[in-house]
Amino acid sequence: MPTLLRRVLSRPAALAAVGLSLALLAWLSPGSAPAQLAPAVPLSLKEVAVPEPTNLHAFLKGTRGQADGEAARKAAIRLGKALFWDMQVGSDNIQACASCHFNAGADVRAKNQLDPGTADNGDIVFGNSKIPGVPGPNEAPWNFGFGPNANLMAKHFPLHRRQQPNQPGDGFNNANVVLDTNDIVSSQGVRLGDERFATGDYRDTTFDYRDRNVRRSAPRNAPSAINAGLHVDMFWDGRGSFVFNGQTPFGFRDTKSQVKRHVNGVEQLVTVRIPYASYASQAVGPPLSLREMSGHSRNFADLANKLLSPELVPLGLQGVDPSDSSLGSLANTALGRGLTTSYREMILAAFRPDWTGPQNTAQRGVDTMLVHNFPLYFGLALQMYQSTLIADDTPFDRFMGARAAVREGGRAIAANANALTAQEKRGLELYTGPGKCVVCHVLPETSNHIHRLAGLQLRNARNDKTLGRVNGPTDPVNEVAPQAMLELMPMGNGGMGVYDVGFYNIGVRPTTEDIGRASAAPSGLPLSYSELALRKLNGTLPASVAPYVPDFGRDELGNVLPLKDLFARAGNRVVTRGAFKTPILRNQEFQGPYFHNGGDATLRHVVEFYARGGNFPDTNRTDLDADIGYIRELDPRLGPQQRSDIEALVAFISRGLNDDRVTYRRAPFDHPQLWIPVGEKAGSKQPETLVELKATGARGSSTPIGRFLGLDPQSR
Repeated sequence: MPTLLRRVLSRPAALAAVGLSLALLAWLSPGSAPAQLAPAVPLSLKEVAVPEPTNLHAFLKGTRGQADGEAARKAAIRLGKALFWDMQVGSDNIQACASCHFNAGADVRAKNQLDPGTADNGDIVFGNSKIPGVPGPNEAPWNFGFGPNANLMAKHFPLHRRQQPNQPGDGFNNANVVLDTNDIVSSQGVRLGDERFATGDYRDTTFDYRDRNVRRSAPRNAPSAINAGLHVDMFWDGRGSFVFNGQTPFGFRDTKSQVKRHVNGVEQLVTVRIPYASYASQAVGPPLSLREMSGHSRNFADLANKLLSPELVPLGLQGVDPSDSSLGSLANTALGRGLTTSYREMILAAFRPDWTGPQNTAQRGVDTMLVHNFPLYFGLALQMYQSTLIADDTPFDRFMGARAAVREGGRAIAANANALTAQEKRGLELYTGPGKCVVCHVLPETSNHIHRLAGLQLRNARNDKTLGRVNGPTDPVNEVAPQAMLELMPMGNGGMGVYDVGFYNIGVRPTTEDIGRASAAPSGLPLSYSELALRKLNGTLPASVAPYVPDFGRDELGNVLPLKDLFARAGNRVVTRGAFKTPILRNQEFQGPYFHNGGDATLRHVVEFYARGGNFPDTNRTDLDADIGYIRELDPRLGPQQRSDIEALVAFISRGLNDDRVTYRRAPFDHPQLWIPVGEKAGSKQPETLVELKATGARGSSTPIGRFLGLDPQSR
């Protein structure tokens, strides 16, 4: 069996990549097209749809596939785009959702972006090292001065540093390691207390700069919002459930949250379950976070009353280009900022009266039903908008072509053998071969925690005395289980474990610093499907939760096993500690810094990490992904071919997977104006520095977006 196939077949979730990999193995001279594949395997991302919620039109007006339904979809997209970019969503009238996702859907700011490692047992000390004998960034000989409002520079990276970056070995007891810290390079949010808007003592003893609160940073690096709709679950730990409950990020794991429905003239509290809506689940988390968008404790009713106020103008602090692909027709050109409508009117244009009540657009007061259901509107609207942000026009996609481009009217696109340079083609060969990237970063999506591989299965329609009929397209509750999310994995220590497809411990940081997927929802239910399935097997899951949990899994060869046999093979062992979601690699040139801790500044750093077999392979051995190991073919110490191959792999990821529409902010990646905080100035009357991101219309900008610290992807 060819080496590539042995590697791909070593992980069942990668089986879908086999056809594509075989085509890539048939490397021919320029001018010849890749081999045709079986219809089940997409040639390129142009053939991959982002699935809409199965019961979307239980909530949006109109009928799926009809003109009235399409009008409601567009209304929801407009609402979602306005909410995503509106600075007024933040409690300080500065922090928007987009403030952490403005550059290829990610955040490349370099000042005031540090978290001291608070996920690591509440560590609040910046720049410290926990490896005996290895200095941290604030210790000699480095003395970088990490702390609140610190200005990051290229010399600070990588945060886990080795004299020989390609030499394998664990981070502990390793003379090659010369710098280490559990600090996180993340995204700044709001100040504790918002100062101008809150009263009382809000002194922040952690994020304090010269006796002044500065913006707090989140405990994990912000992942990109672009292409994220291809994922099953959201956030690094997957707590943003693929099932939206209309209120919180935790989906079916939250068994208490309800929304209001107007039925026969009466408001009722009802449970909703909306599958294929992880964007919606993710969206309702940050607005209430004391790190991200709320400087003081507030709930969604507070946010709803603010945004639904008759005096508030959507995007009223920001300019909107009249050629904006979604919002242009609503741009207030007379004032030069804001929209010519209200959030209330936008909600009523998109959502059914069942969920808004008998409103009329001339009504002035804020109805309690609109307030209670605001998270439902907020989440679904952002779901609809962000699902349009699919970067599928890369050199790789053009190289592969498409049988039916789903976002381009179903047209066929011929493969273009010249779309990739010779260097990028070599990088693609390494990606699918010795580099083993394709095992987890399955093409064309470049991740394996994706809808296409998850086996999401809508259960048969049935009548439920409590919920009413479920699983129909207009039922507020649909039951869907990700039947292909559980697999057996040979572990780094030789044992077997059951894990969630697309979540891996790869040894970036010691497992105990941040347990990731092993965390639990506020209800106490685990985030991982593996843990949930074990409870289902033992009969300890709530009846309302069990329908969303897989009924079977796969062994290491892809054979389907019932839960009893699956867990017997693993000795009931679940592997989730320190596991994080496999990110999508498209447009990565502009999404640094990398990994959940933001510890690496360039894609060259990332490739070196994988080539040496991770940072903490021995420390994390019990939970480590068995595919993490030394890659001889990418060790530049061995000669010029290996050095050339590293550059080729970086070139493919950085250029071959870039969509120029993202790079130049063209539709659908155009956006309103945004003022972005970039740190404090000591002694100034206006100490905070705000940088303007100019509004763009559908045609985009002539200026490309920037890289983190302006670094070339090949930089070491």
